[in-house]
Amino acid sequence: MMDAFNLAICFGPTLMPAPEDKDQVQYQNQINELIKCMILYHDDIFPPDLVGLEYEKYISHEPFMDM
Repeated sequence: MMDAFNLAICFGPTLMPAPEDKDQVQYQNQINELIKCMILYHDDIFPPDLVGLEYEKYISHEPFMDM
């Protein structure tokens, strides 16, 4: 299992790319730290009781028809 820092290193560049005209190393370290904090404190940032759209899985047994 990966810890929050390793996950941040993997997902950070994709979620928040560093500006190309800035120092990539400095910005990427800051982005990784931000993503790590978001992973560690996800319950505070995104509360579980947050109301929003819920999707349920639905499998249709009827054949697909083009219109």
